[in-house]
Amino acid sequence: MYAQYSSIIIALMSCSAGVDIMKVSVDPIRRDSPAYLPEPIGLHTDVPAYCHPLEMAILHCSQQIKGEGGESWLCDGFHAAEQMREEHPMHFKLLSTVPVHWRDVGREPGTIEYHLESWYPTISVDFNGQVEMIRISNHMRGSHFAKKHKDKLFSWYKAYFTFYKLLHSEQYRAKYKMQNGDVLVLDNKRVLHGRDGVSPLPNDFRMLYVYYGSWMDVVMQTKVLQQHLNAL
Repeated sequence: MYAQYSSIIIALMSCSAGVDIMKVSVDPIRRDSPAYLPEPIGLHTDVPAYCHPLEMAILHCSQQIKGEGGESWLCDGFHAAEQMREEHPMHFKLLSTVPVHWRDVGREPGTIEYHLESWYPTISVDFNGQVEMIRISNHMRGSHFAKKHKDKLFSWYKAYFTFYKLLHSEQYRAKYKMQNGDVLVLDNKRVLHGRDGVSPLPNDFRMLYVYYGSWMDVVMQTKVLQQHLNAL
């Protein structure tokens, strides 16, 4: 239902799995993504292997578990990155210049197989040095390290662990347990999300529907709607 309403405002964009809408719940059979496992999911941004990652992530909670866990985590990655720049300038330089191997391989049931690979830094900055994108996803970060940066391997991991710990600190991480019908709209380039582990009761489960879109569509459609309303 929310996908129908969303499509009025934005054109839903396909993810790497080739679908407009992803149905996410704990599934012990699937091991290709932590989204389907009951264990906690660390803070991350979605589809970091894209050269232009999907800007907007829409999470619709169709059903929340009645048991323990399932709280969502949110973090402002830009704010944390600026603290890194101020307090750990060498760490910030490594994270914004050393490319990371991103890998997204798998198959969504009933759709095509997918295999994406790319190299981008954890923190992307524009030509003015302003942070414009955060890429963090431990399960999509490949094991390779660029040959020309081999000498920076240990320094990079030290910088990464410092940043990752900062993102998960109480100073930056907000928690909220979504309720049935809640819809969370995130800037996927800036806001990281994760969740606590889930301990569902018998016949209990947590179900999310995930869509992606563009902020440009929101601005465009908002202006179109304003024009129509002004004409009334």
